[in-house]
Amino acid sequence: MASKLTELEADELQRQGQDLYRQKKFQAALQRFNAVLQQGRKPSLGALDNRAATHAKLGDLQAALRDGRRMIQEYKTSCSGYLRTGQILQLLGKEDVASGIYTYGLRSVSGSDPNRELIQGMYDKLVQRRSPSTAVDPLAILPVEITEMIFRYLNFRKIVTCLRVSQFWRSYLCSLPNLWSHLDFSTGTKAISLSTVMAYIKHSRGKATRVSAQGLTIHDSALKCIATRCKALSHLEILWGLHSSLVQATPALGNLKCLAVATDISLDAISQILSVCHSLEKAQFLSVTTKYPVKWKGSLSNLRSLSIISKKVNTDSRSALLKLDSLIPMITNIESLVLQNWSENIFASAPPLDLSTLRQLQHLDLTALGPVLFPKLPSSLRTLIISDWHSCAFDNPVSQRHIGEANLERLTNLSVGCGFLSGDLLKILKPNKGKTTTLNLFHCTNLQYNDLIELVDSDYLTDVVDLTLRALPVDDHIAELLASQSCALQSLDVGHTKITGVGVKSLLLKEGCKLKQLNLKGCHSVGIDAVEWARAQGVSITFTFPENELGKSKRVRVH
Repeated sequence: MASKLTELEADELQRQGQDLYRQKKFQAALQRFNAVLQQGRKPSLGALDNRAATHAKLGDLQAALRDGRRMIQEYKTSCSGYLRTGQILQLLGKEDVASGIYTYGLRSVSGSDPNRELIQGMYDKLVQRRSPSTAVDPLAILPVEITEMIFRYLNFRKIVTCLRVSQFWRSYLCSLPNLWSHLDFSTGTKAISLSTVMAYIKHSRGKATRVSAQGLTIHDSALKCIATRCKALSHLEILWGLHSSLVQATPALGNLKCLAVATDISLDAISQILSVCHSLEKAQFLSVTTKYPVKWKGSLSNLRSLSIISKKVNTDSRSALLKLDSLIPMITNIESLVLQNWSENIFASAPPLDLSTLRQLQHLDLTALGPVLFPKLPSSLRTLIISDWHSCAFDNPVSQRHIGEANLERLTNLSVGCGFLSGDLLKILKPNKGKTTTLNLFHCTNLQYNDLIELVDSDYLTDVVDLTLRALPVDDHIAELLASQSCALQSLDVGHTKITGVGVKSLLLKEGCKLKQLNLKGCHSVGIDAVEWARAQGVSITFTFPENELGKSKRVRVH
């Protein structure tokens, strides 16, 4: 076996091969390049490129293609492999594959590589050659208004992708500021430099109205830059990170209307943000972490929607940290209020929550808030959600009085998931029920069978379209009552109940039945034949086999 060449000897052989190639002595040149590449070490990019070109001159295009692909494998970020492989594929008549190689190269080679433009040029030339002689770039002939209308159907990421089609497309799309009104940095997986963010702001002429961001893709300084340069910004979404820079940037957000923050944020930071963003109409804080009581300040008269959701439910006095007694007088124009996961165990002598002063409040969600006494409610409510109130004393005289005084004539959506809720409470709610079209009762373990009979047998469910009775004592008799009393019912959830196939048929055989969706998940007394029959009636059924049945060797296959 011949001894390995030194690096100097290999370089000399390669230069000899290049000289022979220029003299058109291709066979001799090939021998020199073979000698260089047979040394066992990582092949040099230049030697592979030289041998591929020599193979092509000798007509051995398959050998040339192998060298080209090896160049891509060994030197993925270099332009040479893509250019050589694309050229050979075109000689083989595989222009589709060549186009794919150029596209792959444009994704793999850094934008700072000056030779990247060569790949772009070859790609553009190939696309132009493959196009019919009458083909015209649509952007060159379509009116600007129509082009803009079409591209506004694309999301931000796809518009950015279109910038790489050609230089003409890039300059054309960058000249349409309306396409850059929503700067969405939330879907990326790599960090975006400050200069790139500045470029997008420039495309929008500083008129971007909506920004979605996360700490993975943009840095804190980029958020500050957006706040100071996008004066028309009205919607801001923070999905992760950027907590500290958000507080610093808010003074510059003079026109902000909507703010959604999904990252961890403290109550104190929320108070600071709300106190300086006087134009805010909708604020959502979906992962609040705090240890100390908040001090609300500033004017919140413009606020129409507020969501403050604790990151987790604790057993300590968390809603005491919210200082609702000082917050409520400041949000008199609120229309939607969501306070979730602020459960508490405070003294029974604590004053009840008074929401009756919020005369424009329409949507109220107090999931896992857990007041000791039932709050005073405004008559303007259309949606009321109360669940996981484990510490609420519904039978307390004060709670009973507040429930009795509640005027809920406008209520259309009621969702109750409280284990301590009894039939007595439902009796009090019934006279003020309004025209409830959505009723959700789930995990109300204190509701007895007779309570349900009385509820269903009354006219309380006459207008209900969507009904949830999950994990309640529902059987076939109650199903028959539902069929006769609930004429408007279209969606019914009786999951984890004792209903059987007889009850299912009672629901669907009733004349004038409008039922379209039926949830039977966890209803182990319902047979598969009843499920298939219900589906044959055109009803969408949610159903699963019991786990103990699935564990047996013999299974029923449902097609």
